[in-house]
Parts: sequence; structure tokens; C-alpha cells
Amino acid sequence: MEHIGAHIDREKKRGKQTERGELLRFFCEKLNRTRPHDGLPMITLPRMGRLVEKIPTKDLYYLKSICDDSASRGGIVAFSKRFWWEINPKKHEPKKEPARRQAGGESFLTKPKYKKTFGSATRAPRPPRPKPLAKRVSKRDLHNLY
Repeated sequence: MEHIGAHIDREKKRGKQTERGELLRFFCEKLNRTRPHDGLPMITLPRMGRLVEKIPTKDLYYLKSICDDSASRGGIVAFSKRFWWEINPKKHEPKKEPARRQAGGESFLTKPKYKKTFGSATRAPRPPRPKPLAKRVSKRDLHNLY
């Protein structure tokens, strides 16, 4: 007696190939070409998936195109360099602009250089100059010593 499952036509299981998986495999192959030479371990598909998990598939296509473009200009090392630069989020943060001064606030750049006393502007007193340690000696004085 045979099992009932042997008589039921089941559809062949569809492979788990997706666009995203093909892109991950592509990046792994390209990046793993130079890693053994540099003494680094190979990147596995799960690791690659973890690296690009928050990047949408359409952006992975863009990443592929710019990495391919840099590879055609500078070789496989340029591909790897561009890939790692692009997925680093710190490289793409907006530049911080200096804080704007609010009305009424004083910073060291806007402090007045003169003290105001009784409506007149007088300069702040300078610190005293240090006195010279020795008197200046001329060549003639040195000649007379010998």
C-alpha cells in the first residue's frame, strides 16, 4: 500500500529566488574576489542580508549601478571601496550648520571689545609688559671685554 501523497500531484516547490536574493548574491561574488587577498573572511549571504536589510530593493539596483560604474573606471577594488562607502550611513548625514545667535545672546564673537562706562567707550586695560631680563649688549661692548 502506498501513501496517499504519492498519488497527489503537487506543484514543484518554487525556488526561493528573488530579485533581492540575486542582488545579494551579486554583491557577495564581487566583494569576495578581493577579500582573501586582503586577509579578510568571505562575506556570506546571511551577513550580506544583514548589511543591507534596511536598504530597499530599488536602492540596491542604484547601488549596483554606481558600484559597476566605479568598477569600470577603477577596477574591482574601486567596486568594493564604493560599496562600503555608500552603505555607511555616517557618510550621508547632512552637515551640521553652526547654531544661529538668538537676539539678546552674547557669544565670544559678539562680545564688545570696549567697556562702556558712563556713556563713553574706553578700551580695557592691557596687562603690563614683562621687563627684559638683561640689558642689550652690542658687538662693540663684547669686543671691549676681550
